[in-house]
Amino acid sequence: MTYKIIDDFLPQEEFDRLEDDIMGYYFPWYYFDRESYEIETDTFQFQHLFYRGGEYPYKSEGYYDIVRPILHKLNVDEKKLHRIKAILTTKTPTHRFSGYHIDYPDMTTVVFYVNSNNGYTEFQKGGKIESVANRAAIFDSNMVHGGHTATDQKTRVLINFNYEI
Repeated sequence: MTYKIIDDFLPQEEFDRLEDDIMGYYFPWYYFDRESYEIETDTFQFQHLFYRGGEYPYKSEGYYDIVRPILHKLNVDEKKLHRIKAILTTKTPTHRFSGYHIDYPDMTTVVFYVNSNNGYTEFQKGGKIESVANRAAIFDSNMVHGGHTATDQKTRVLINFNYEI
């Protein structure tokens, strides 16, 4: 089981702009009645879909440019993108687990953490990645993983990228 962690992924000025946009009052978040497409639970999260490829392509009008610095640093060709979405979970009294899942088979997954908190990403076969602002975690999308909410901050915010290898 391997994953790569890159701290201070974006230059500070680029990260500050991204953080200001996503954590700002006017960024649109959309309610999603579960934390995983694969697992039906009584939990929820907020999402913002920046991009979806495939049969029904979508690009978030006016917001897609927010993630361009990350795509540029990853050196990802937009033709290989499958999905980019931001995820916001709210503070919980104890860590709440989203359940194990994979995003999509046979791709690369990148989790970019927007804010620091005590939530984390956990892998079924062992290992966890703490939520640290401006950190990118890169791993094979076939690695079964799940997220844990924060108990020390109002929100846990990250951006999830899925693209072809």
